[in-house]
Amino acid sequence: MDDPSEVTSGRVSWLGEFFKDAAPKVLLAILLVLWAVTSLTQIKVNEQGIRERFGVITGDVMEPGIHLGLPWPMDRVRIQPARKLQHMLVGFNVTDELTRSDLIWSAAHGIEEDRFVTSSGNEVISFDIEIYYRISDIYDYTYTYSDPQAVLRQIAYQTIYAVTRNTDTDRLLTINRSELSEDLRLQIQEGADDSGIGIEITTVAIIAIHPPFEIADAYQAVVSSLIEQEKNKILGQTYREQVIPEARASAQTMIDGASGYAFGQVSTATGEAYSFTTLAEAIEPDREVYMTRRWYEALTLALAGKRLYIVEREFLEGNGGNDYSPLWFELE
Repeated sequence: MDDPSEVTSGRVSWLGEFFKDAAPKVLLAILLVLWAVTSLTQIKVNEQGIRERFGVITGDVMEPGIHLGLPWPMDRVRIQPARKLQHMLVGFNVTDELTRSDLIWSAAHGIEEDRFVTSSGNEVISFDIEIYYRISDIYDYTYTYSDPQAVLRQIAYQTIYAVTRNTDTDRLLTINRSELSEDLRLQIQEGADDSGIGIEITTVAIIAIHPPFEIADAYQAVVSSLIEQEKNKILGQTYREQVIPEARASAQTMIDGASGYAFGQVSTATGEAYSFTTLAEAIEPDREVYMTRRWYEALTLALAGKRLYIVEREFLEGNGGNDYSPLWFELE
């Protein structure tokens, strides 16, 4: 009868020899399967691909789905997010997770911002934008430049430099941002087309335009004074618009009154002069009679309501009087 220990030892030796002979074959089979799997390429919904066979582009653009080709390295597929809307930050880099305080430009926050020189030459400003784009030509995007996103970023910076270099700070802070966004989009798109990077710019969003936060206190003090100045200017203009018409109306009223008074006086004087001239012409034939009648009328008007004392002519003659005109006394 065989010794059990010898039987166990023989089985272990047999298994060892079997795995020693089969392991390379199994490993080779696994490698062959993995290598064969490289002939399958999955293109996702928002992607497109370009197949290169022995370094030469072959076939049409690969649309989403599973595609079969030759294993690597005979076939190589370059996949790009051609249907995906991508975005890029220009002018600033986010160093930490954004919080609400990051939206306050006057405070330090987790954003590193670039500085752009304005037209004055001695002022700098932060100009933060976000570019939204998509691939318009997968061949140009893949083969014109090794890093088309870096080229797009460079074009965006050059565009911003051109804007700030020709515009002063006040103009940049008060400019219509919708119009500026569209101008930036068109200029960046023109640069992308000239570079041939196969990118379509859909939107340029202006995140912020502001002076560096290091001078926030001084800048806000200047802005406050300018606002106060503008307010006082508006109040002055309002007061002027209110007072000047009133003064003009009052002056015109006085002028009209004076003109009316002058016209009345002139008319009265003209009428009196005309009456006197007409009267003089009328009384010229009987001048003596008219003068006597007027003298009595004046005398009657002067003596109206007076007490009179009648003195006889003889009294006057006895007292040496030689004036035979009537004599009257106002008796108290």
